[in-house]
Amino acid sequence: LSGQMVGHLTAVAVAGLREPHGDGHGMLHMEDPTIEALNVSENIFNLMTSEIKSVIVNKDRMLKVIRESYIASTELANQMVRDYDIDYRTAHEIANKFVLTSRELNIPATEARSELLDSAAEEVLGKKLKIKDERLRELLAPGNFIKATNSQGGVAPEEVRRMITDRKQELKQVKSFLLQRINELKQAQNLMFSDLKSFTLKQ
Repeated sequence: LSGQMVGHLTAVAVAGLREPHGDGHGMLHMEDPTIEALNVSENIFNLMTSEIKSVIVNKDRMLKVIRESYIASTELANQMVRDYDIDYRTAHEIANKFVLTSRELNIPATEARSELLDSAAEEVLGKKLKIKDERLRELLAPGNFIKATNSQGGVAPEEVRRMITDRKQELKQVKSFLLQRINELKQAQNLMFSDLKSFTLKQ
């Protein structure tokens, strides 16, 4: 369905390319893909709504799995850049070697070992980083990563709440604008029919 939407967008964009504003004939070629896009959008939202309503979330299981994974290793690399004055490419290479080794040894992130990180750092940098186990596990904790990612558009709770509030306000404004526009179009249509009727009676 998303692919169909891209196709409809392309059709509308190409049909309207360099179309003079005074010539409405070109709009006829844009009507069909626009209507189809609206229909597909409705289908997508109906499907998403149906699926989301029926989802059963096992929060405890999800939290356990995510804590044991190394999904937050990016934050470890970011911290290495901040603390050790190394470039991102080098930091990510160290983190990558560390994660791969830890997985091979079946060591979850909740039990991450600084000695393995030091081994990876020595291989790449030629020196140890000497991050303590407790600090290493803190950096790999998903909760810590979420709180640290507090830039605009990030996943920190405060930022997510701000975005939700902003989007709700934007939707409210757009809805108000569209309802006003629909009302104006209806009034214009009624006026047009009235003029046509008057014109017909005069004939």
